[in-house]
Amino acid sequence: MAHDDLRGIVKYIKDNLFAPGAAADIADEVQRCYARLKDNPRIYALCNDERLADMGYRKALVKNYILVFTIDGTERAVNVNRFFYGAEDYYSKI
Repeated sequence: MAHDDLRGIVKYIKDNLFAPGAAADIADEVQRCYARLKDNPRIYALCNDERLADMGYRKALVKNYILVFTIDGTERAVNVNRFFYGAEDYYSKI
């Protein structure tokens, strides 16, 4: 699902906002975020929503977007769940 979210965001920026450079920038920033997640996913805070935090959901801010993820029980893998626009009410969509 997160891959589809990201693809839609990049496509929207490129095609609707006519900003292919900005679309490439967001894609590059997401890749840098993935690298940080791989090295130390706990640097990112739990979601502010108590229900999501109790379920272990964390968030990483990537420009104007929020990447929502969980850390698996072994602490070895990160599951990127969704990408949302920062102003979007993502709490109700998870």
